[in-house]
Amino acid sequence: MGLEQIATEGLRPRSIHWRETAAVRFDAVLLRSDRYRKKRVIRTAANDAAATRPETDMKARLVGSRMIVPGILAFEVEPAEPFEFKAGQTSDIAIPQPAYTDDRGSARTFSITSVPGVAPLVFATRMTGSAFKRTLAEAPPGALLDLDGPYGSFTLHHNAARPAIILAGGIGITPFRSIIGDATRRNLPHRITLLYSNTSASSAAFLDDLTQFARENPNFHVVPTITAGVPGEPWSFETGRIDAAFVKAHVDDPAGAMFYIAGPAGFVAAMGRTATDIGADPDNIKSEEFPGY
Repeated sequence: MGLEQIATEGLRPRSIHWRETAAVRFDAVLLRSDRYRKKRVIRTAANDAAATRPETDMKARLVGSRMIVPGILAFEVEPAEPFEFKAGQTSDIAIPQPAYTDDRGSARTFSITSVPGVAPLVFATRMTGSAFKRTLAEAPPGALLDLDGPYGSFTLHHNAARPAIILAGGIGITPFRSIIGDATRRNLPHRITLLYSNTSASSAAFLDDLTQFARENPNFHVVPTITAGVPGEPWSFETGRIDAAFVKAHVDDPAGAMFYIAGPAGFVAAMGRTATDIGADPDNIKSEEFPGY
């Protein structure tokens, strides 16, 4: 599975645990410091207790890259050693000798967009003009990279009797492409509903993959929506923002579901409130906030 079937960028997200309808309580855990990861991730005790694969730190090479939708660069990476991960996890990627530098450094954390067990290893990023991303976009095939990970516990729950409701905003689709693709490939019995919001049809990264998964997986249902269509752009799905009425129209039992939310900070905050407002158990809401950089 190559660049024709990929998702979008996942930065080192902040995992958020929603408790009570009126407030959110954060438990901050300082990550280990190494040569380039000196960030803080907001996690929950439940997330930290979840099993993750052993971390690895290895060399890798860039296989190739291309723009998949306007402003989003996808790239394939070939690790020097076997690399195992769970759908929904992230990896750190560093460029040892970057062509451009700035005060944001020469490393980023990305959600893995490919499906476990399916080569190649694929990531993608929204281009922002940073030195790191300019270097990445101009790097030739064969360029050396440092690959560190996998990290994170933003993975599908084990109890298949509990439906999964996914609320993705723009770039927040990243980990879900891997999760849904993995569930489809392994024929998991989980019932998964994805509500996927973008500004326009052209900004909806790998919508074709998602609709293909829905055709292959009878347990998966995707509901794409756009908030500001572009004249002349074809769109045959829903329009409008995801709000309480939108979610209730597609979710039968919010109280019995596990909610997964990812996207920009404003989207994550709004969707967390929406989920609790319609009856979701705050302990059954897993969120990741994607800062842009």
